[in-house]
Amino acid sequence: MNNLQNEVWKDALGWEGFYQVSNLGRVKSLSRAFAWSQATLDNRIQPDKIKEIKALYKTGEYYQHNLAKMYNISQAQVNRLIKGTRGILEKAKNKERILKQFVSRDGYCLVKLSVGKNRTKTLSVHRLVLSAFLPNLDNLPQVNHLDGNKQNNKLENLEWTTNQLNAIHALSLGLSKPRVGEQNSQSILKAIQVCIILYFKSKFPNSILARFFSLEFSVDKATISDILTGRGWKHIVKTDFLIDDPQIVLFTQKICKLQNELDNKWNHKFPKETMARIQNQYLTGDYSTRDLAKIYNTNHSTIQACLKLVQI
Repeated sequence: MNNLQNEVWKDALGWEGFYQVSNLGRVKSLSRAFAWSQATLDNRIQPDKIKEIKALYKTGEYYQHNLAKMYNISQAQVNRLIKGTRGILEKAKNKERILKQFVSRDGYCLVKLSVGKNRTKTLSVHRLVLSAFLPNLDNLPQVNHLDGNKQNNKLENLEWTTNQLNAIHALSLGLSKPRVGEQNSQSILKAIQVCIILYFKSKFPNSILARFFSLEFSVDKATISDILTGRGWKHIVKTDFLIDDPQIVLFTQKICKLQNELDNKWNHKFPKETMARIQNQYLTGDYSTRDLAKIYNTNHSTIQACLKLVQI
């Protein structure tokens, strides 16, 4: 096996003595000898016995089942011995060789490593290379390909990184696109629903819209607030096409009804004169919001809303 120019080999982490990886992204199986297990040895026949079996079979006086009984082996073993496919008792030896790599569905190079029958694993080449040459002291979860090529597993092209930084790097190289709106698997709302929400943005208070559309579309108020304040669904800017939509008229009626109900509820709790008195008492500094809540037989949040002139 010939090495490439400037190629350096190191033991694969966890597979020392069996496999090595190079700084150029290749993986090789080391030369190693192993003895047959005792169970296998017991079932094998010494070379001189093999000659006897073959000679007896050639006479034509013995069939395979006769020879199997004579030598206390199976008929299938006799058949293999006669054909010359089995029977030599010696140690087996694996030659050093470069392993063939295959590409996963995600585009990463993989190899299969095995020691014995009970230890076989399929591992990514980039992790084998980087872990052999550069220990992951910070326990970072991912390996980043600096040039964006998942099959370039040279050491100089690899680095340990976090999930977030790896995603940012992929976006900067144009390897992936941000999933916005309905493309995001966690999105509950549809684009048309967001357009409807934004259409009413300048027509009603955000608090009214958040309450109404959270119930209408079965989402949290915070989700609606993020849309209204521009923290979510930033890519949607045009809503003029909804002017003639029949849903707009229906939603307008429902929102107006909700606003009237909230206004009546607020006025029922505190007339305007009482609200003014609460604010004046608070401004004197002699009363806290909790003191005022006890005086007016209400809760703390209601007094705070009154002081902020926020309808609840």
